[in-house]
Amino acid sequence: MSDINELPNTLIPLGSSNRKRPASDSVSTHPRSVGRPLKRTAALRHAARERNSRIQLLVARRQTQTHNGPVGGRHLRAAGMSRIESLPHEIIQEIFFKADMEVNLARASRRLGEALSVESIYLSTIATAFFDDDTEGPIVEEYFKPAGYSHIGLEQKIRIQRNLMTCKWFNQERLEKCLPRLVHLKVCQVRAREVREQNSFGLSEDAIAHPYCHGERRNVLGTIPEAGDEKGLMAHYRAPCNILYTTEDNFHGRRRRPEQQRESSHPQMRQPPSDLEFGAEEKVGEQVWPPVPRIWTWKCWADREGRLHKEMDRGVSVLAVRVIPDKFLDLPRWTPENISILRLLRQGMRFVEHDQVLEISAEALFKGLRTALRQRNEEATLVLLELHYATMRVAAQVESEPTPPVIPSARQPRYHDLVGPFVHPLPRSLILDALPPEGSNREFNPMTVRLLSYMISEGIDSVEHRSQLRRLSRWAINASKNNNNATTTKVRELGRWIMGQMFRTIDHGLGVEERLFVNGRLATIDENTDVPWPWASGDDTTFTKRLGYDTDGEVTPTLPPTAPDGGPCGGDRPIPLTWDPPDPMTEELFLQDDDEHEEDDG
Repeated sequence: MSDINELPNTLIPLGSSNRKRPASDSVSTHPRSVGRPLKRTAALRHAARERNSRIQLLVARRQTQTHNGPVGGRHLRAAGMSRIESLPHEIIQEIFFKADMEVNLARASRRLGEALSVESIYLSTIATAFFDDDTEGPIVEEYFKPAGYSHIGLEQKIRIQRNLMTCKWFNQERLEKCLPRLVHLKVCQVRAREVREQNSFGLSEDAIAHPYCHGERRNVLGTIPEAGDEKGLMAHYRAPCNILYTTEDNFHGRRRRPEQQRESSHPQMRQPPSDLEFGAEEKVGEQVWPPVPRIWTWKCWADREGRLHKEMDRGVSVLAVRVIPDKFLDLPRWTPENISILRLLRQGMRFVEHDQVLEISAEALFKGLRTALRQRNEEATLVLLELHYATMRVAAQVESEPTPPVIPSARQPRYHDLVGPFVHPLPRSLILDALPPEGSNREFNPMTVRLLSYMISEGIDSVEHRSQLRRLSRWAINASKNNNNATTTKVRELGRWIMGQMFRTIDHGLGVEERLFVNGRLATIDENTDVPWPWASGDDTTFTKRLGYDTDGEVTPTLPPTAPDGGPCGGDRPIPLTWDPPDPMTEELFLQDDDEHEEDDG
């Protein structure tokens, strides 16, 4: 019998007609009239839940390969990331350095921010931004790792400082942490400069080893320490902090506690820090607070006998500040931390050796001053007024400086302080912010008198138009006529002086470009006037001295700093600032308790 597969259909057994035949892998030559071919397993469309689980499994497997797999797996592009985000952190950091430390790269995504949020990158960026290279001395490239060092121009340095100080991670703590490396960088260059200068005289080794020191510290040995003698270098150049110690060791115990800040909140009680004794090595690490970001340079010369003479020349900044952003000026409230970092930046700007350039906004400074006055924060007010005087005045063009007579006359101007008008004088509305509401118990207290005297001494030109300052004229009239026992002598004297100034009954006999006040101090003394300035008897002093700034080694510039474009600081347009009455409910929250300083100034 033949094979059953070859039998005709009529011979198929009963019950077999409804059975399905297995699909044949071979292609049939007979066309099918009904149905469709079956799909393979790989071509089947899975359910949504199954598809999601498979995707999650693939992503998890890829992440495992990226972190724990071989080196080649790290360079795989992760799911959902851009090409630059999928790069290793080392390459992302190198891109940041090659892009001139563009901080917006870290703000582009969270992944890039995590790659650049490294403490070493923070310190390297700060060192690059604030180190003032003289292009002649050696560079300790170790302090710039992992970025490496390359000389950058002034414009690029200003851009880095501007972008750097807008970051949230930039604060005084990190600035202090980077200060020792900035000190050592500048000390190395200053030492190399001093070595070149003393070797240029062609003196003997014995003369170089035993120089004659002049000036206030004649007993100080002026011999240049060896390059490896870090302790000797710190003492020789009077460094503000010792690189041999950590930041905690340098400033441990130097920060004022809150109760100490409260006790010394009266700026007049501050005293400039005394100079350190640099004869003993053990006193090198003893530093004052806040630190002065400055080292000293030495001036050398030789006499005819072949002897080397040395003298401390000037202070050089190790924190070359050329930008003070708005975030440090225009604040909703002044705190000790805000004031402290602004004071540090101001001191760094004071001792800049060359390129006297500063980027600052006059509008932001005036808004911050308004906040300080309404908060009745005396220290913040003085810091901003001193900064205003240092940056926004115009030096007078004097052909020849007259020689003062031997016997002082009754009206003798101090020509070394002669300055011209301000590019941005204080708006008249700020004078009103120094006055409490009429009828307030703070209207005639000593704090009000001090704040008002500060504003008048800096903005004397703003009180000439009495029609726009009727509130001030009413205060002056009430202060001069008030016989209340609580009213001090200073209040009455200040009231009479303001009235004479506003009604033009006082003639100070000023020259064309001579100012009555310079840096908050009376510059022209007129003993014959009937209404003298209340603080002209000797207790008057500058804003700088009231704040206790250490100015030892400062070289007074002939011209104030300029803006990066060569114009005046703060812009070349007047800043309109209208006066709006403060909210009484909000004002009470900001007022500082000045009852501690309710002492009689008379």
